[in-house]
Amino acid sequence: GQNFGNTQFELWRRVAATPNVDATAQIQAGTAVDIFTTTNNDGFLVYGTAQFNKITLNISQAQTGAPVYNYEFWNGTAWTALTMTTTPVYTATGSVSAEFTIPATWVVGDGTEGGGNNAYYAVRVLATTAPGTAVKATSLIVTNTSYDLTPPTFSVFPGEGDGIMSAYVY
Repeated sequence: GQNFGNTQFELWRRVAATPNVDATAQIQAGTAVDIFTTTNNDGFLVYGTAQFNKITLNISQAQTGAPVYNYEFWNGTAWTALTMTTTPVYTATGSVSAEFTIPATWVVGDGTEGGGNNAYYAVRVLATTAPGTAVKATSLIVTNTSYDLTPPTFSVFPGEGDGIMSAYVY
């Protein structure tokens, strides 16, 4: 897989009653960010320079209650449900991951999806039923696990009578 560098993603807080708030610098500095508040339809957006299929958060304050979360992507017209392969549980502190199938209709934003870099791919996670306590995260890792970055295979063959080994990449 391929992790995105700090300049390749953004984290925005989705606040139902006000414009979205850029929390990229906070999360990159390791400062706790409210990813879910106690208000219905609050949550967060993750923007990436390329498509991704895994969001990993370090939860520093866990949820209480029985919240309901929706995971969506921007298809150019509307927010659409993601097909989740791993749905995180925010009931404890520590590392949690959301993994999903990369949608065929996922496109970069156009400015109508709400905050973030318009030229990035966007995922939105909302608590349609809010938790009893705010959920906070101190780190974010954005990954595309479908990229194959396996190092090349090296084979070593004896040199032709010169005592030197030659390496070939294939």
